[in-house]
Amino acid sequence: MKAYSRQLDTIDIADFMNRLSDNIERLVIQMDLRHKPLVVFIVHEAFGKECSERGAILNWLHKVGVGADELYYPIEDNY
Repeated sequence: MKAYSRQLDTIDIADFMNRLSDNIERLVIQMDLRHKPLVVFIVHEAFGKECSERGAILNWLHKVGVGADELYYPIEDNY
């Protein structure tokens, strides 16, 4: 996981967030959405085995100052 975390550290977070924001705005306009969509990172997790990548991604997002948490259900509870 150390190598995975080092890879995450190479991402330019400002550029990533700007591109993400631009794509969200474009999606809202193109699909005439009332709300901005949620951004969700999806990782594979075998039943009964916690996904270590999930923790690394959450830790990285918190380290770079991006508020992130597990997805809540029902989905409306995330807004």
